[in-house]
Amino acid sequence: MDDRFHRVRTIAFLMICLALPSSGLSQKRVYGWIVDIRSPFLIAGGKHFNGEKDLRGSFVAYIPNIEPGLGIGLGIGRRVWRWSYGAAFSFSIHDGSVVPGNTRVIWNSIHGEFRRYFGRKRLKPFIHFAGGYSWIVVRDGARALFSQTQEMDDEKIIGLLAAAGGGASYEASDRLSFDFCIRPRVYIGGTVKAFESQEVQSPGGLWSFCLVVETRISYIFKTD
Repeated sequence: MDDRFHRVRTIAFLMICLALPSSGLSQKRVYGWIVDIRSPFLIAGGKHFNGEKDLRGSFVAYIPNIEPGLGIGLGIGRRVWRWSYGAAFSFSIHDGSVVPGNTRVIWNSIHGEFRRYFGRKRLKPFIHFAGGYSWIVVRDGARALFSQTQEMDDEKIIGLLAAAGGGASYEASDRLSFDFCIRPRVYIGGTVKAFESQEVQSPGGLWSFCLVVETRISYIFKTD
């Protein structure tokens, strides 16, 4: 398991411990700055990410097959009446395979997001939109092209993502809420880096169509 997962999970646990005692049961909902802890479950697909494709340039970049994987992330933003917007970093850890064999894949993203909530009860449905920068790290996914030792290196597939979906948010108190969201996501990568930032380009792009199922705990830490 990646060390970052354990570090972020520890931070998440401490944040929950701090949030719960201070989340009163007032009937009045407050708005302001939000911090959240999220756990995305990502299912990746697409004809380019089937474990059989490679790109050749100054090195050979193997494009992996990516199994479903669980992740964790942190976000910050603002909640204003029925709207919220913010930014987040998250990553998910996956088993994968490339032509040389099995590997580990870490899918990272930094993105902005926007939500529109509906209803006046504690349980509120919402629609969700997101877009941003994403990079996929493939352990030993690149091979030196002109090397007698067949040297391998971690590769980084760099691209952009866009997502749209929906879910529901339950307001446990005036500050604390629990969210569930399902959203399809499109990813397109074009540049693969390895061996001290050498690059290989994919002329038509590397497309992946994903499904993200996410749970989230949000806490308003500064009110308007």
